[in-house]
Amino acid sequence: MEYDGTVFYHTSVASSRQVSTTMQFATVQGSDVSLTNNITTAQNVFASANDVLSLAASTTYMFELFLVIATGATTHTTALGLVASSAFTSIRYMAELWSTTAGTISTTAPSILDVTTSAATVLNATSTATLTTIRAKGIIRTNAASTVTPQITFSAGPTGTCAVKTDSTFRIWPIGSNTIAAVGNWA
Repeated sequence: MEYDGTVFYHTSVASSRQVSTTMQFATVQGSDVSLTNNITTAQNVFASANDVLSLAASTTYMFELFLVIATGATTHTTALGLVASSAFTSIRYMAELWSTTAGTISTTAPSILDVTTSAATVLNATSTATLTTIRAKGIIRTNAASTVTPQITFSAGPTGTCAVKTDSTFRIWPIGSNTIAAVGNWA
């Protein structure tokens, strides 16, 4: 086992170094996080006690996000932002969004988007569905120390009771320096 100042490594077989996952996460626990139903400005998706995560300088992170958002039925789009306090060296993630009604099977394909910015990015066409599920997976590379704040922005006030539902989550873990290309016995 070793630590290079950025991540921990384990070596299970000779010449085959692996990254040890040391994860940070936030989840909606206990009760939903209320969102304002009549605004078109960014709103943090986690409770104020754990809505901004500090990231180390010169580090590459992998992340996953799973959000379930209840809204009213007024037509709107939903944008996801992973807002940085200091510009990321790079970011890329795949986002999937399903619009449906709570407790029903979605029979439509999700909206899928390749995103390369931390700014709010619209993930769907306008919808009157009252439940939105977002799944995202990707990579963030930092140059300077930064923070990341997951946020939602509606194109119109959706009305109704808007909330990020319990057990929505964001998890992130370092995988190496901001120039890392591979770890392991790659040839």
